[in-house]
Amino acid sequence: MKRLITLASFLGILLSANMAYSQNEVNGFIYYHNNPEYPLPEVTVSLFDEAGDLVDTFLTGDDGYYQFTGLEEGMYSLTANTDLEGPDVTMQDALNILFYINGNMQFTPYQVMAADVTGNGQVNMQDFVFILIHHLVFGNPFPAGDWQFDELLVSTFSRDGQDTLSSGGSKTGTVSGIWLPTGRDYVEELSFTPEGTIVAIQDELIRFPLQLSNTFDLNGY
Repeated sequence: MKRLITLASFLGILLSANMAYSQNEVNGFIYYHNNPEYPLPEVTVSLFDEAGDLVDTFLTGDDGYYQFTGLEEGMYSLTANTDLEGPDVTMQDALNILFYINGNMQFTPYQVMAADVTGNGQVNMQDFVFILIHHLVFGNPFPAGDWQFDELLVSTFSRDGQDTLSSGGSKTGTVSGIWLPTGRDYVEELSFTPEGTIVAIQDELIRFPLQLSNTFDLNGY
């Protein structure tokens, strides 16, 4: 009887371990133009199964990270959307699109994604005119929507470890690829201590050297 109980316990542990092993995880980061220097917060990442049914959603934090755990083996797709205000579309964006159309500027795939404001799958004069007239003059929204994101397909079959994915998104119409975050709760303050005393009189212009011992990203300052 003792041997039977021990065998049953062992089989139970083995079954539990196998069930735990069959659970999979999908995680990654959402970056602006897939640039790790510009993580995108407040992005809702949606996970769908092979049948197209919604499995779960995750809202990214300031680091752009998302995570889905406890997944069965199968094929999944990931989509993203956000209500972030994002950068403003400017005349320079329209001009850059015109330069691209004329062959005077090269675009990355994310710049092409952002430039297709009409949502017809190509970048042409319609996009340039829409930004220049319909959007900047009349304030009309873009047919392609406010944001564009990668759509990822993920397989959890026989995954050897858990790969961390990265993908990108862009505010429609903004082709610069620069993300200037606003409204953050945390701002890293810079301070300095002078190596001496500087005496100035009224209305005197004083110049002094300033050197940083650490590296700081000045985007958004």
